[in-house]
Amino acid sequence: VFNLLHGAGGEDGQIQGLLESLGVHYSGSGVLGSALCMDKAKTKLLWQSLELPTPDFEIIDDSSDLTAVIDRLGPVFVKPVSEGSSVGMSKAYDASALECALAKAAESGVAVMAEALVEGDEFTVAILRGRALPPIKITPIAEFYDFEAKYVSGTTQFECPAPLGEEETTVLQTLALEAFEVTGA
Repeated sequence: VFNLLHGAGGEDGQIQGLLESLGVHYSGSGVLGSALCMDKAKTKLLWQSLELPTPDFEIIDDSSDLTAVIDRLGPVFVKPVSEGSSVGMSKAYDASALECALAKAAESGVAVMAEALVEGDEFTVAILRGRALPPIKITPIAEFYDFEAKYVSGTTQFECPAPLGEEETTVLQTLALEAFEVTGA
């Protein structure tokens, strides 16, 4: 099976488990890697335990002191813990914006996290058969690489290979491969 499914059931280990129980080979990560990586908070806890660089975060809900969250983390990206494709994501620079972002992310029906915002260029590194491919620079026209920028607008620019020096490229590839491998992906 060439698995192109997204979200719950498709990239969270469920279809992978079904295919394995049927003895069917499939593309992509296995059950463990898929299930773990679908949960952003659990994945980040693993990376933190291994001292891989990842922004600080915390789980938030209606009972959270949102001003204290902003005081601790600064500006944040708010996201459902187990959604893909940037569904329900938004930025928040203060407690008022964080309240709106929490409400938006909570519509997904799963836990919500606030993650310290990292400003700068965005890159992705694909891993194929245990090898990190060249980094790709992602430049959306929108504020960030959201669902619209990924699948609808057609205006996002991709540069591959990314305009990076050899040392920066190696650092990104090494980090991406290590982060990937420790998840069992």
